Amino acid sequence: MTEHARAEYESAWRSKLALPNRRYWLDRLMQTTGTFLAKWQWEVVKRLQDEWRHKTPMEQAMQGWKPIDSAPNNEVVMTKIDDGKGARNEQPLKRIHKMWFLPDASMYVYYKPTHWKPMERANEQENANG
Repeated sequence: MTEHARAEYESAWRSKLALPNRRYWLDRLMQTTGTFLAKWQWEVVKRLQDEWRHKTPMEQAMQGWKPIDSAPNNEVVMTKIDDGKGARNEQPLKRIHKMWFLPDASMYVYYKPTHWKPMERANEQENANG
């Protein structure tokens, strides 16, 4: 099999593991055996299994999210608060200087998110989930 096909196969798995329902895909990945896979597919699955076995649940949940201080200004991004109380307030917001607004800038929110990710990535995950 070509390197291109191998890269596409690995990319497909990584995309699934970045979805909100990653627990389902992670379970599927961990239960996969080499029985019905080509040798090159099994090598990719095995590498991903090993990689995910060594990640903490927090590392798994935070994949794709960046610290809020690195968020762009005047651009709608997906945000959330993720701290000792868990993940919450996940929604698209726009940063204007130091304040966070709804996407249409009609109202600001009374909290500061802790993490963000680009909307394109969030939309891709919703579409793949849908």
